[in-house]
Amino acid sequence: MYSKVLAKIIRFIEYILMVLLAAALVIITLQVIFRYVLASPLNWSEQTARCLFIWMIMLAVPVLFYRKGTVAFDLLVDMMPRKVQDVVRIIVQLLVLGFALFYLVTSIQLCIQTGSRILSGIEIPMNMLYSAPPVAMIVTILVIFQHIAECVRDLVKKEAV
Repeated sequence: MYSKVLAKIIRFIEYILMVLLAAALVIITLQVIFRYVLASPLNWSEQTARCLFIWMIMLAVPVLFYRKGTVAFDLLVDMMPRKVQDVVRIIVQLLVLGFALFYLVTSIQLCIQTGSRILSGIEIPMNMLYSAPPVAMIVTILVIFQHIAECVRDLVKKEAV
């Protein structure tokens, strides 16, 4: 049940990423046309594209973790016995979880600190931009919980055999 809900959340985030990428490409294309063809640059396009890219980068983090697409140097781990490999993987996931929790707390604090400040050029609250990391970290934490459960399940299965 948990993994099905998480898969739907990740799929939804992927659709959001597609829309954000399309919007950023349209905005950047418009900026190029207005700046170099019409000689009248848009004053909001650069800041808007930057915000979209920040949201894309942050929302891509949980998708990357879900797809297990992160970089790993597992040559040494692969040389260990299977039980030890599972324990090391659990420890690594717990370390990543600790970092994600720390990042979540500090990014929430940043959102609170920026409060009512306004982004120049696009006139939106700055904490709308800074809310991307907490959203991403909440989903990342859910993904890490699933990975830890999978590792524990594999470890218990191997011990039972």
